[in-house]
Order: sequence, then C-alpha cells, then structure tokens
Amino acid sequence: AVMVDNETKRVAFRFGKNKLTLEAQGATTGRSKVELPVGYEGRAMDVGFNPAYLVEMLKVVPADSELTLDLIDAETPVLIHCGADYSYLVVPISLKSSPV
Repeated sequence: AVMVDNETKRVAFRFGKNKLTLEAQGATTGRSKVELPVGYEGRAMDVGFNPAYLVEMLKVVPADSELTLDLIDAETPVLIHCGADYSYLVVPISLKSSPV
C-alpha cells in the first residue's frame, strides 16, 4: 500500500499499459511506491491527486469493489465509478513541483 501521512499533499497515479503505479512521499512515512495490474490501454499519463479526497471516497465503497476511472488528461476532473450506484468526481492536482 502507498503510505501517506497528514503532511502528504499528493499521490501520483502513473498510468501505463496494463499497469498503474502509485507514488507518494510523506514527511514521516518517507517515499512509497506500488504497482498494480489494471485494464488500461491508453497513452502513458501521470495524474496527481490529493490523497485526503481519495480516502474519503474509499471510506464509502466496499473493500472488494472494482473502480472505473474516466480519464481525459492530467488537468481534467476524473469521474470514478463503483458499479452503477456510486460516482465520485475528483479534481487532479499538479505534479510539476512534486518530489514523487
């Protein structure tokens, strides 16, 4: 799991062919990185998110849920779906000055 703390302001989602790499760096947790197999066939893309918003979303979806992300680019809001019953809109943040 990617470790974040209260000081972690962004998590990098690095999409590649059939994989997602999550990276974060926290003041107390250090740097963390995890690769996940995903069904992604688009162009390589790096998108940053505030982890606090993702944690809020994950609190309300079942742990074994499959999530679908509707992505356009790294600057456009992302719609995250959990089945037909739940959708969550999250605005990405810049990774340009990020250490991750």
